[in-house]
Amino acid sequence: MKKMSIVLVIVLVLFFITPTFAYDPRPESERPSVGLMVVDVLLVRPPCVALSTLSTGVFLAISPFVYVLGVGNSVAKTMVELPWRFTAVRYPGEFNHYTDEQPAVSIGNP
Repeated sequence: MKKMSIVLVIVLVLFFITPTFAYDPRPESERPSVGLMVVDVLLVRPPCVALSTLSTGVFLAISPFVYVLGVGNSVAKTMVELPWRFTAVRYPGEFNHYTDEQPAVSIGNP
């Protein structure tokens, strides 16, 4: 059992660290520090995955009601797209710079 839990921890750590090896075209002077990237990958992103999953589940539960009210698309962008973008589509260690160069605030606009 102990061996299985060690293997699980290693797999989870590799799962969360692997996206940080993505190519970053920015010069070294514009990148965040290694410490900030480690904090982001190990302490910020795992709860973001859990909260993004929770937010998506809540959206699925309320989606029939919000679509009847006519606000389904904006609620979907706010509760599904924005959390997942923050979790997976930004550079490690940066909380406002996304890899697709789109600002987060423009997501809610139609």
